[in-house]
Amino acid sequence: MMGHITDQPRALRYCFENNAYARETANILTKSRIKKVYVVGSGTSYSAAVVIKYYIQRYWSADAQFISPHLFTYHENQNASGAFKNDEILVIGISQSGSSTSTLSALDKAKKSGNLVLGVTEDENSAMAKADYPYLHLLCGKENVPPETRGYTVTLMMLYLITLEVAKKLGNITAGEYESKLAEAREFTLRFDTFIKESAEWYDRNKDELEAAGKLGVTAYGMNYGTALEAQVKLYECTHLASIGYEAEEFIHGPIFAYDEENYIFTILSGGSEMKRAAVLNQFFKEKVTPHVFVISAEDIPHTIRDCRFSYNACEELMAIAYIIPFQILAARLADKFGINTTYFKLVHVGWPAYS
Repeated sequence: MMGHITDQPRALRYCFENNAYARETANILTKSRIKKVYVVGSGTSYSAAVVIKYYIQRYWSADAQFISPHLFTYHENQNASGAFKNDEILVIGISQSGSSTSTLSALDKAKKSGNLVLGVTEDENSAMAKADYPYLHLLCGKENVPPETRGYTVTLMMLYLITLEVAKKLGNITAGEYESKLAEAREFTLRFDTFIKESAEWYDRNKDELEAAGKLGVTAYGMNYGTALEAQVKLYECTHLASIGYEAEEFIHGPIFAYDEENYIFTILSGGSEMKRAAVLNQFFKEKVTPHVFVISAEDIPHTIRDCRFSYNACEELMAIAYIIPFQILAARLADKFGINTTYFKLVHVGWPAYS
């Protein structure tokens, strides 16, 4: 798992340098006027869907929402108001393996409903890749351990680049804005090693305290709600410790009542209008709830040795990719400390019902 984590800078640079897929996919997606977008996926793919929804909402002239594929298939009316033509609705299904039963079912429903469909998968021989709709080949390479890391960050980078390409074709951003954002994305991939290095240093600096953790909570605002959910997935599956990921305001409407001084709270601070509010909440956590409060941020804010403060910052869309790194390293290192082998998950090897 650590091998995949530390390989992410290379993988991100590769998917940026070989970005012809962005133009090709944008050409497909702009043939029809898309007015509504669903992004579906399970597990890590669901976490990515949360972030991608905000990419689309920010740069396209379309409504967007994330939803679990099972809910989409059996409970969602994708055109309940009748306000859209069927081919004005796009459904993006993400499955790194290309064999997620629920995601395949969701895309099948969308196809039969006359919606536009885009599959996203790494496995070019999978059921998704062989289906009768376009698919995007994830350039993350096959991950040889069940906890996906490289696939998550590469999915976000590729969909971000596609979103920019679509926005340019629609005229939602100028050519100059497009080139500027592309240059920033390139610089981000070139400096991604910094996030790996500084996250590892953060872990080592707080090693004794982190390795005594028993219960973990991750809070975030905006598109980093998806980061918090992905942190929950990684921490729970790798460490087996009770872990939750919450939107920051929702966290204080219930879950906080179950917390005491044994809980660990990690807050992702990504700038924007919530910075002051987050500072107030973190101070409250430290004074009234638990001494184990950690901040993950690249913003110019006061910080302590407990905090992972990155020396390099980029736009919110790109930093949503970077902020997962401390949690990936935390999950892998704690698993190692606890003697949990992330290479071999017994249930995966006895027949996994989530796969078709």
